[in-house]
Amino acid sequence: MNMPRAEVKNRFVGRAREKAWLEEWLDDAEAPLSLLAITGIGGVGKSTLLSEYMRISSERGVLCLWLDGRHLLPSPLAFMDHLTAALALEAGGYHAAAPLAPLLKATPKKRVLVCIDNYEDMRMLERWMMDAFIPKLSRQGVMVVLASRPAFSIDWSSHPQLGEAYRLIKLENFNRVETERYWITVDKGQGDHPLREASLYDLTDGHPLTLALTMDTLGQNGELHLLAQGTCHISSQLSARMLQELAGSGLLPLVDVLSVLHTANQEELVHVSGSGVSITEFQALAGFSFIRQTPGGITLHDSARLHLLRDLKLREPGRLHALRDRAMSMLHSRLQQYENPAMRLRIATQMLQICREALPLLNRQYADISAEPFTGSLDLPCKEDLPMLHELLRQWCEYSIDPEQTVKYYRLLDELYLHSPESIAVLRDREGEPIGMIIVTLLHRETSALLARSEFDELEECEAVMDVFVTPEEADTHLAVLVAARGDHPGYTREELIGHMILDRLSLLGEGTRVLLVATNNHLKAFLLGLGFVASPAVTGKCDTSFAESELLSLDHRSGGFGIWAMNFWRKAHSAAKEPAGLPLELTEREKEVLQWMAEGASNKEIATRLIVTSETVKTHVRNIFRKLDVDRRMKAVAKAEKLNLLKP
Repeated sequence: MNMPRAEVKNRFVGRAREKAWLEEWLDDAEAPLSLLAITGIGGVGKSTLLSEYMRISSERGVLCLWLDGRHLLPSPLAFMDHLTAALALEAGGYHAAAPLAPLLKATPKKRVLVCIDNYEDMRMLERWMMDAFIPKLSRQGVMVVLASRPAFSIDWSSHPQLGEAYRLIKLENFNRVETERYWITVDKGQGDHPLREASLYDLTDGHPLTLALTMDTLGQNGELHLLAQGTCHISSQLSARMLQELAGSGLLPLVDVLSVLHTANQEELVHVSGSGVSITEFQALAGFSFIRQTPGGITLHDSARLHLLRDLKLREPGRLHALRDRAMSMLHSRLQQYENPAMRLRIATQMLQICREALPLLNRQYADISAEPFTGSLDLPCKEDLPMLHELLRQWCEYSIDPEQTVKYYRLLDELYLHSPESIAVLRDREGEPIGMIIVTLLHRETSALLARSEFDELEECEAVMDVFVTPEEADTHLAVLVAARGDHPGYTREELIGHMILDRLSLLGEGTRVLLVATNNHLKAFLLGLGFVASPAVTGKCDTSFAESELLSLDHRSGGFGIWAMNFWRKAHSAAKEPAGLPLELTEREKEVLQWMAEGASNKEIATRLIVTSETVKTHVRNIFRKLDVDRRMKAVAKAEKLNLLKP
């Protein structure tokens, strides 16, 4: 295995049942194709269990491959490039005639373990993985392990070819016995501590990451400085300060670099930090419980990175920008040097992540990405979501298209749910209720046939610039269909929710891909042009509405140019961040209509009747008018509108 150079102590404890499933497969003379799906909350040990699987299997002579979903573009072509490169690295060279031979011709004597961490970032490939990729693997000698924070689709267990090979592993916090065993393993009998008597389990809830951090703190300081009361939960006190105290002043600058770079090896730490990094320092970093090893280097645990990045942004914003600037320059330089597809994808993904975290304000009329990140998750749709998805679509249709065009969108939504659910991403609130959705589909012969059945006119616009009936393995173009969100969320505006979903799908803009979108909304066009899209006139005109002409917008990174785009995007982000706030945000034409009726004293119900929309839609427009004009009353909105000459005489 191409594991990092750092050698760290093995603290793996517990998970006897989960390890037994792997060892059972390793001991099975037949070694049937097996599929393990690991799910659980952040910090529960999914990545650690994958690493332990890799260690055990490697010691038994198994060829082990590690893929990170965060470094993979969501297309079969990109996945196959990454997998081929990983196989070439681990299996001792690239074989052009049969690059996937170790997987396709595996036997009980020549086994392969494929571990995919952060699988949730590959959900757009789920149907292809399920129906095309895994069924082609050897029926013996292969185990595929997927780790994801969100739950897995029931389609895996009911799949006609994979159902028998599938096993779900739901990781939970440690129980009391496992917590005690962890203490003994790490403490190594060096003596009792008051914390042990206070019950480590009660203080940490048995949460593995919290346990590890607690033991790190005890090992370094002999006591928990940040533990206010012996009866409170340490997990509730996980903070940047706790992590910084563990790192110490000497290593903290390097931890700050890891806050910027998702994964870094020793050389990359040197480049971005601007100072030397000894192997001893690198090994010390790798030894922290909130830092884990990957084949590409070391990386912060997601929860730790969230705390540390937020603190660095508040503590030293100038230094954060300098680190990002050095990181972008280094990554761009390396992107120009490397030809290896997997390495280029990893670099491009890191550049995209930095751009995501420092995006310019762009045009906020369609999507507002300036707000604090939304804490809800994007997930695949389920049957219970359909009524709310139809409601979201209804609201979107009201302000996006003409009434006679709505039927095809309802038809398309239902077709995608049944035959390509990975094309639909659902944004959920804390209670799991849908509050938004974004539909993006990878264009190939199956999805294009689906679009054609739905009489989706946008497909004709795409056909004018590409072959939409390629095989899934050849597909490299995504069609963005729509993004819709509730307008009555108590904490976020519709524009902010839409901005969050667009941010999540920004990974589609990576190297080797193209994104197409047919747009009529001028604010959407302005937003996409700010992202670097190029607009061209629509060919058929079938997507025109009564109030706007359609245009085809595209961003093409298939033949190079990604690095230049990313660097220009990054510089624009920095420039926008330094610009002073301007005039109030521009009102949409519909909002101006509502404002005009408000000035004439009409109620929401009366406005809804005159505009032939629902009262709820009018409420949303009023709320947006208040936000954009920075007022909290109708009379204040009218007064400010008069001052700004927004009302007709």
